[in-house]
Formats: sequence, C-alpha cells, structure tokens
Amino acid sequence: YLMGDYSIYPAPAEGVLGGDIQGYEPLGLLISGPRPAKYVAGEPEGDRIRVNYFWSEEDKTLKGRAWFGQGAEGPPGYAHGGAVAALLDEVMGISGWAAGWKVVAAEITVRFQLPTVLGVVHTVEGRVTQVNGRRITCEAKLSSPEGESVAIGSGTFMEMRPEMLEKL
Repeated sequence: YLMGDYSIYPAPAEGVLGGDIQGYEPLGLLISGPRPAKYVAGEPEGDRIRVNYFWSEEDKTLKGRAWFGQGAEGPPGYAHGGAVAALLDEVMGISGWAAGWKVVAAEITVRFQLPTVLGVVHTVEGRVTQVNGRRITCEAKLSSPEGESVAIGSGTFMEMRPEMLEKL
C-alpha cells in the first residue's frame, strides 16, 4: 500500500469512481439550492479530492470511492490529515442527511491508522450509529485499495432547528 515513487499522482481513469456498488444507489445532491451540498465532493474534476457516494436505503449505509490528488498533499506522497478529516466529516454528515436527519457537526474525532497515499482510489463507508433526541452519532471509515483501515472517524451531529433550515 505505501507507494515508493511519489513523483506522479495520476487522476483516476475515466469511470473508476463512477462504477456501481452492488446494493447501493448513486447519491446525488441532498439539499436544494444554488450551492452543492458536498463541500469535499463538490469538485469532481479537481486535483484535491474526488469522491462518488452511494446509499443503501435497506442498510442505511453510505459507501463511496475517494481519490486524493496533489492538491490534497501534506507529507510528500500522502494526503494532508485535514483533507482526510474533511472527507470523514462529510461522510458522517451525509450519512445523517441520507438517513433522514438534517444535521450539522458538533464534534468529530479522527484516528489516523496509516498514511493516505495519493493517486489511488480508496473506499469510504459511513453510517448513523445512535439517535438520542436531536443528537445523532455517526461513524466513518476510510480504507486503502487493499482494504486496510487508513482512518476512522466518529462524530456527534445535531439535528438542525427549523429556523436554521429556512436559511438553506
């Protein structure tokens, strides 16, 4: 998994991120309005992070494929920890929205387990794990192409109040 040559960070081949995941439906924008609902995934042709998300209504699980490019570089050849944290935050938040709760992050924790190699397609998964009133707990995991756990996130999200939703 750890790459030896860091001089080239190739973009994923056409269609690599867009392939289906069995049992999951491609996930489009989650809220209406002039702005994309995805901060991280809102730049599908960029050189930072490219992500496609898929949702299973049956399992209430979000899955996706993520590619980190040169624009997300921290240490040579690897993604910046902030880029990885932003992806996991987005995965947890979208998991909450897709499951029916309009949430915003209150607190997130990210545990880095391996460096995130640039230029390869990783997998990501997220889900809601607990609901307690307006407090929604979510988790997310980023895995290497070989299936190794690269980073895991957990977070507390708060369901937005109606007056906040009116501003969207």
